[in-house]
Amino acid sequence: MAGKIHVGGLTRYEAQEAIKRTLIDSELLKDANVTVDLMNLSYTVMGEVNKPGNYKIDKDAVTLLEALGMAGDLNVYGKRDSVLVIRQQGAKKTIYSLCLNNARDIFSSEAYYVQQNDVIYVKGNATKARQSNVPGNESRTLSFWLTLASVLTALGVLIFK
Repeated sequence: MAGKIHVGGLTRYEAQEAIKRTLIDSELLKDANVTVDLMNLSYTVMGEVNKPGNYKIDKDAVTLLEALGMAGDLNVYGKRDSVLVIRQQGAKKTIYSLCLNNARDIFSSEAYYVQQNDVIYVKGNATKARQSNVPGNESRTLSFWLTLASVLTALGVLIFK
């Protein structure tokens, strides 16, 4: 009955006031109590954090530090100097690289406030890379060296016996 009310870009309080003003100005109500809640807003935290996953935005502003706190903070393998925030705005994707060791850079970054569908990715440090079992990394594992020693021993026994 009140028609369309544009609330894009407004805070929850501003949206509440705009809806209330429209209802009163159109004389649909003499007094109105309006409550606006956020729904289906979320961000994702991935990589070297203690609780990676998808988290809901349940208040007007969630900061990067709060988002990492919700994910249980970085684990011992997380690189604090290389946290990525991947943000899609329309067809354009923007990647922000942040250093958590520099407060000035964090607070001045456009990625300080988490937005809908942001992906926060914490890279693994060199220790984590050495421990991984990706192809090409087999020479660093204990099982590789034990297998090699077993094969060489077997060959030595067959040749010299």
